[in-house]
Amino acid sequence: TLLTSAGMSVTEVANTPGGANLYYHGKAAYYGDSIGTYVKRANAQWTHIILQGQSQEALWANTYMHESVETLAAAIHAVGAKPVLFETWARGPGSSWYPSTFNNIGTVSTMEQYFGINRETYRRASTYGSNNAEYAGCGDAFEKCYAKHPQISIWGGDLSHQTTAGSYLCALVLAEIVTGKDATTFTWVPGGVSASDAANLRAIAHEVAVLETLTPAPTPEPTTATPEPTTTTPTTAAPESP
Repeated sequence: TLLTSAGMSVTEVANTPGGANLYYHGKAAYYGDSIGTYVKRANAQWTHIILQGQSQEALWANTYMHESVETLAAAIHAVGAKPVLFETWARGPGSSWYPSTFNNIGTVSTMEQYFGINRETYRRASTYGSNNAEYAGCGDAFEKCYAKHPQISIWGGDLSHQTTAGSYLCALVLAEIVTGKDATTFTWVPGGVSASDAANLRAIAHEVAVLETLTPAPTPEPTTATPEPTTTTPTTAAPESP
């Protein structure tokens, strides 16, 4: 709706099997199907394929997530599309999830720590090897929004999933990354989001999108770590055709 309201023609398809993550999608070891074969089977000329990891994947897979993305990125480039990494966000302030402990990184005690690990992991994955993926800092946008406009409710009641305003914020980030159109120029606003909140969300999304085009990502370090299984539901999406 955001893009079509701006006069753009969009074809979107999602591939979101429950319980999957980027590692299993990339290796096709869990569902026997990778996003690459899925996209080829869809028989479409995609311009972008958006990859969103499991919500905590950047934490338990922080040292090797860039390798998980590698197979996916190769399959995406092979069909002439551009991979886009959808950076997820931290659990919200006051969440009982804090503190949580992981074998590879120890204890995550604060929202700020969670945001930082997410950002570094996704940004490393975007530039690893020949991945050459766009980085869509939706988590960065959540962080900036909370810092600048804490009155805007972007987390739902579970302090994990997003509200309508949170979805709108992420859509704006993705829209500018994918189309190059300044997020502040979009006029469509979803129901339940006030005009003033929408304006602030558009400004945050634009700030994040512009910053990410100017900031080089860190170089991943080689690793031979083994992934841990997960049961939380992630998403891997295959959208946006002109």
